[in-house]
Order: sequence, then structure tokens, then C-alpha cells
Amino acid sequence: QNKRDQRRHPRRVVDRPARIVLVGGDEPCRINDVSEGGARISTGSSSWLPKIFDLEDVFSGARRSVARVWSKHHCIGLRYLDKRS
Repeated sequence: QNKRDQRRHPRRVVDRPARIVLVGGDEPCRINDVSEGGARISTGSSSWLPKIFDLEDVFSGARRSVARVWSKHHCIGLRYLDKRS
């Protein structure tokens, strides 16, 4: 089995603009895929991000508290910390 088969929640591919919301300001990013439990985003660099931050979907205005689970180059895997609003 590959890792996709072992995921708790199925992922849905999307391509939406978003913002990483930080105390010092916002940083643009893109949401690449979403699931009930989290999302994958892409940004200029993942090394500087804190472990926990807010992610805001630019189209819907939905804002979620997330935790960085993994990062590789410009992609970041996130787990939602709050309930869907």
C-alpha cells in the first residue's frame, strides 16, 4: 500500500489562493488539496513558518487554525486544530 491509501480522510485537489496569517503580517500561499482533517499548501519557503498559525481561504474568507505536520521544499502539510466554521 502507498501512503495515499493509508490516509484517514480522502483528499480533494484544489487550487485556491490563501493567506498564512501571522502576528507580523500575512503571507500569500496556495491551497493545493484539502481533506476533512487538513490541507496541503505551497508557499515561497516553508522553513520560516511557526508550528501553529492561521490559514485563511481568500475566496471564502474561511479562517482555520492549523499545525504544520510536514514540509518539503515549498509544500507544507497542515492539520486542522479547530472545528470547521
